[in-house]
Amino acid sequence: MKKHNRLVGLGLVVALAQTANAADVRLNGFMSVGAGKLLNSGTSRDHLSTLLLAGVETGGGESPATYTADAATQGIYNEDLSFRPDSNYGLQITAALGDGLSATGQITGNGGENFDAVVSWAYLSYTFNDNYTLMVGRQRMPLFYYSDFIDVGYAYHWIRPPTTLAASEGDTIEGIKLRGTWLAGDWDISSDIYYGASKQEINRGGSQYTVESVDTGGFALKASNGTITLRASMLDSSAIISGNPLVQAFNQGTRDNPLQNTFYGLAAHINIANAFVVSEWTRNDNKENYLALFEVSGSEDTTGWYISAGARFGKVTPHITYGENESNYKGETLLGESQFTGGFSSVTIGLRWDFHSSAAFKMEYETRSDDSDDYFQNSAGGFGYGDGYEADLISFSFDAIF
Repeated sequence: MKKHNRLVGLGLVVALAQTANAADVRLNGFMSVGAGKLLNSGTSRDHLSTLLLAGVETGGGESPATYTADAATQGIYNEDLSFRPDSNYGLQITAALGDGLSATGQITGNGGENFDAVVSWAYLSYTFNDNYTLMVGRQRMPLFYYSDFIDVGYAYHWIRPPTTLAASEGDTIEGIKLRGTWLAGDWDISSDIYYGASKQEINRGGSQYTVESVDTGGFALKASNGTITLRASMLDSSAIISGNPLVQAFNQGTRDNPLQNTFYGLAAHINIANAFVVSEWTRNDNKENYLALFEVSGSEDTTGWYISAGARFGKVTPHITYGENESNYKGETLLGESQFTGGFSSVTIGLRWDFHSSAAFKMEYETRSDDSDDYFQNSAGGFGYGDGYEADLISFSFDAIF
């Protein structure tokens, strides 16, 4: 699939380049080179379920915990210095074809995926009037406050947006989106309504799954007056999972009985003189999502939030962020039913230095505590998952746009 995406991306570049004489073509790009390592980490326990049908679950080995910087691309830090998890690049081409029609393509590569080039965006837009634009094709779902430019590290003060949010691996959709914009007094209002499907390859603990999201529909609504920005979003989707025998055995996540997922998000951003505060809350409601853990259990809901504040002093922006994440699980085996909670809290302090008109240097220190209950850490499925959320990460990055 990645090879196919690379070929599509190359074809897109060539096709748009050939229209340069007949259309207004704009080329933009971004790049981040980041590095980091864990200074301290908890212990993660791997789980195996080979004896599940006999009523016994076998436990895997223990290993130092890791830190997932980007779930979508499996960018993961461990105790060794790595330049991959927060490094990426992107090239965006927009061709204005006249009479309200335009084509947009974005090719990106991430360190977590060996910097392989993939097509992140490939869609046509048609602007009906000053208020409405229709977009058809592959595009990013507007789930989070920073979704539209989440790959562009230069666009925000962190090295990466907080990982405490209730995020999933997939963030793109092939479908249709209607965008509206209006003025209401001093407020600029915008909305996105979208519908489509997507397919993602997921790697969990060395196991490969295919997650196909169908009947995916949602909206995002944003209002801003220059000082305050408020945002709300919602998504409803059905998931079909291939490659997990437990899912098939319990007839969950099949085409006849897909898993149901509903996402909610709220965010606010406030600018006061040279200071700012941004906060976001998200929640994923799942129905018996057996992909969540390696035993027969499901993530019933996951809630995450953060609040971040900073101040700009010329070219330097110090900032601090606090966040929490909590997942509630339900386990069902021949040994009985159990409910337990996994989660963590984190504090991040950082500094951004805009040393160039098109580039910034950032450095951060994040300390994360495992707030999971005792059953999750020590007894879930018979062995527990350890304090795998425990981690202290130091990292830095260079972010540029061009």
